[in-house]
Amino acid sequence: MAAVPAELRGSRDDPELFHELLEHRYFLSEAAARPVENEVALASYIDSVLRTRPQERILLEGE
Repeated sequence: MAAVPAELRGSRDDPELFHELLEHRYFLSEAAARPVENEVALASYIDSVLRTRPQERILLEGE
């Protein structure tokens, strides 16, 4: 999780990030018909998933 850029860490908590990364690696491996390394999956996940999602915000009542 330390490899995830600081500006993208606030969008998910660590267990959720880890789960999504494993799921992303699984789908990449299925598409490639071979195992995909963690480092490759992480780079792909950061670029294609985390960077495209808006940061989550907490809305306070009255906003």
